[in-house]
Amino acid sequence: MGKRGPARQPTALKIARGNPGKRPLNHDEPVFDPAPPEAPSDLKGKGLAEWQKHAPELIAKGVLTVVDLSGFETYCRLVSEEDLIRRLVEKDKQAENLHRRNYLVKVRAQKKQYMDAYGLTPSSRSGVKARKPVDQAAERRRKFGLLGSSTPSQA
Repeated sequence: MGKRGPARQPTALKIARGNPGKRPLNHDEPVFDPAPPEAPSDLKGKGLAEWQKHAPELIAKGVLTVVDLSGFETYCRLVSEEDLIRRLVEKDKQAENLHRRNYLVKVRAQKKQYMDAYGLTPSSRSGVKARKPVDQAAERRRKFGLLGSSTPSQA
């Protein structure tokens, strides 16, 4: 059984939204390196096009990191799979094609979940204020006074 209640939001997202719940923020949340921009070598067709379309922007905004690669790759593969099934459904318009249509609905639902996870829909990014990329770890420490003086104090 999964955890109850709404899914937890990343600290950066809470900060961007002004911490609407006013709950304590996690100052020790891990910050990961940006993902490499290269698509997986076996990604083809619409999935590769989707990667090339969105990955550079997501990396630049700090959304796509090295730990997010598997999920984003899955999303791109779902885009390819959706395209393939859609073409098969269009090619074979007979009643026996119902299982393909049902599978297409399932793939589209999974794709929507991944789109929401990466802020690729208007509603999933409606509460986020985008700003220029910064060193997220240093910015978080600075914002909460966790950064010491950058120059050694003189006695």
